[in-house]
Amino acid sequence: MAETHRIFVAYCRDDVAIAGAVMTELKQAGAHVWAASSSLGQDWVDSIERGMADSSVFLPIVTDNFLRSSWCTYELGFALQLQRAGALTIVPVIVSDTTERVPPTLSRKHELIDGRGLKANTIADHVLDRLKALPIPPLMASAEA
Repeated sequence: MAETHRIFVAYCRDDVAIAGAVMTELKQAGAHVWAASSSLGQDWVDSIERGMADSSVFLPIVTDNFLRSSWCTYELGFALQLQRAGALTIVPVIVSDTTERVPPTLSRKHELIDGRGLKANTIADHVLDRLKALPIPPLMASAEA
């Protein structure tokens, strides 16, 4: 996969099992996947913002945990700023029924990928199919050359 999107995966820590499985499937398919991770002494917010700024796709794994998380809300807000600037595309994936209301910023402006009840490999296939329709930003394409 010479040219590909760099995907920033956003998820709540409580959902690491499904998020990790989807990330593994995407990586095995050749996608460039990045998720926030912290290390001692590292500025967490700076790490998240740099990761998103270096990505072309923001892939939130939407669950009740995600919708209740202040960190996930922060990441979504920053992703919306980048999208408005034309620097990022948001591709939300809902993986479980939610009792929380999915914000209109996701449900109205974006098509949710419905991954409820699907295995990680099938979710990854849906994500990759969606990405085929998106142009790869020039910086991303040239970074791969």
